[in-house]
Amino acid sequence: MESKEVFEHYTESTFYAIELTSKYIKRMGLNYFNKINMEITPEEFLALDVIMLNPGLCQRDLAKEILKDRAGTGRILLSLEAKGMVERFVTTKGNRLVRTMKLTDKGEETRKKCESILTPSILKIREKFTEKDSEELKRILKKLRKILSDNVETQI
Repeated sequence: MESKEVFEHYTESTFYAIELTSKYIKRMGLNYFNKINMEITPEEFLALDVIMLNPGLCQRDLAKEILKDRAGTGRILLSLEAKGMVERFVTTKGNRLVRTMKLTDKGEETRKKCESILTPSILKIREKFTEKDSEELKRILKKLRKILSDNVETQI
């Protein structure tokens, strides 16, 4: 395929389709969190979910997982700490001091509450796809993320 064909109409490219889909998903999340009046933001929910799956994670690794810079990740953590949902501890990693974190009972309770409220809406959307389509899409997106992460400087 010639490079001219790839960029002649960006809005018809795979990259734009993914970008537009991502924007819809983000907007859907914001709308939904506002509608149900949760005490956390979608970004805070994401951080809680990642921390739950990876207790003892440091801020830098959390930033990589949620694709935020360390300052933005720090603001999310400060907010979650102020709400009593995350505790941070100073430990050593290798021979350097790092701050790790874990969910508090309130953080786990809030994460579960958000998950239980969001699940029916997510399931409604997933019903429109076969299991095979869903698995294939996840596989392709994971492959694309790997390629991009190896070639894009994120400064995280």
